[in-house]
Amino acid sequence: MKKYVILAIGLLMIISGVGLSFLTSFATDVTASGESTKQIEEQYASFKDLLTTMNGERENLYHSVVNEFYVEKVETDYDFWMQTYQNYEKVVRKISGYQGFLKENCLNVLYRDTNAQSKCDSMMISLETAVNYYVKDVEKFNLFIEKYNDTVELEEKKALLELGNYQYLDFNDDGKYTGK
Repeated sequence: MKKYVILAIGLLMIISGVGLSFLTSFATDVTASGESTKQIEEQYASFKDLLTTMNGERENLYHSVVNEFYVEKVETDYDFWMQTYQNYEKVVRKISGYQGFLKENCLNVLYRDTNAQSKCDSMMISLETAVNYYVKDVEKFNLFIEKYNDTVELEEKKALLELGNYQYLDFNDDGKYTGK
């Protein structure tokens, strides 16, 4: 009988140890998840502001540059066009700066908080779209300038925009290049 009591007490201690370990691990996960959710909320607000700025820059680009792609305007408007693209690129660079945060906190991570998950998904799609729009817009400009350069003398040729580190982006690896 004494063996059964000792066995029961030992078994009870093992079960309580496993239970405490589980509860401690669960509490740690909940705390970490809460901190990540708070970070996502904070980052989303500034990211959203940058997207609004980018949309304004892109709208300005189309209104004052892309819709004015005429061979006759290259000589007079080229410097203005370049400055407008540079302003656009500055905003896209800031948006691209969120890649590290999104890779760490959103890519292949699922949150129980649907609000945090929705914001993560939205930021990943928006990042991909913003970069792909920029690449497409630069390619459009460069195609126009290449056609212009084909028609003028060497000293009149204009420089193309450089994409630098930008290329079409499939950030969430879904096989689709959103915004391309």
